[in-house]
Amino acid sequence: MVEKGVHKKLFKPLVTEITHCYGPESVITLTSLSKLGMFNEQGSLPFPQFQNNFNELKKEFKLISRETINHDDPRDIGFAYGGYTPVTVKLVEQIARGGWRAIPKVMRFIPGDVIAPEVIRPCTSTNRPVILVYYVGGVTFGEVAALRLLGKLLGREMVVLTTELLNGESMLRSII
Repeated sequence: MVEKGVHKKLFKPLVTEITHCYGPESVITLTSLSKLGMFNEQGSLPFPQFQNNFNELKKEFKLISRETINHDDPRDIGFAYGGYTPVTVKLVEQIARGGWRAIPKVMRFIPGDVIAPEVIRPCTSTNRPVILVYYVGGVTFGEVAALRLLGKLLGREMVVLTTELLNGESMLRSII
């Protein structure tokens, strides 16, 4: 929850305070958050090579919109999050507009491997192009809404498959 981690002088007292307020079972939650890189002491992040990358991603992908959001007729895919567009949605947009070759520069900021097909053959059996997006681990309702709008703006059908639909409660429940 803190990009570069909690300052070393504050981390242990904060853990102690949380444990005293919420009981010893809170240690399990803090450990889970730590493994995800969401609650760590400065300098002890699980993915140190990616610890400062959000600013680069934000700039490269233009994740924060400066436009006023019209919720009645949205034209900005960041409408679902009040002007912020999730990285996954921006990845899909980049690929849809420029193919796989349009994203290698940005992918160096994101942990994990990239497996991309060499050739994408368009399907000729339908009148309208289809984009298939599959999330392993889950997707939020907001991401699905943003993808649906992206499909509408691109004039393509957007099909979203996932292992789980997430909301704030279900996501936190899986961590705790």
